[in-house]
Amino acid sequence: MQITVTPAAVNQLQLHLDAAPHGPPARVKLAYDAEGCGCAVDGVAQLWLVDGAGPDDAEAEGSRFRILYSLKHEVFFDEALTLDYNPDRRIFSLKSKQQFYNSMMSLVDRRA
Repeated sequence: MQITVTPAAVNQLQLHLDAAPHGPPARVKLAYDAEGCGCAVDGVAQLWLVDGAGPDDAEAEGSRFRILYSLKHEVFFDEALTLDYNPDRRIFSLKSKQQFYNSMMSLVDRRA
């Protein structure tokens, strides 16, 4: 999977990472969250702040800012994605050339 992270998104993500408490460095993960959606294939793309990579996580290619994702959720996304940030609305958006995955993403802190 390839995720291009725009400069606006890099700046905003870095602000969150820099504000994280000291300890193991936090990472950003693209998640496909199906909790409460009724079915495993009915999920929503989210950005999570996590402690680190899990056993089934991979690192996306495509920009200087590396994002984790779960290999088992790769099937729900196109091969090439773009992550952007809108400072006026204070939200992230994830899209491909074919579709928008989530145009109102926030960064959810899922660290332990």
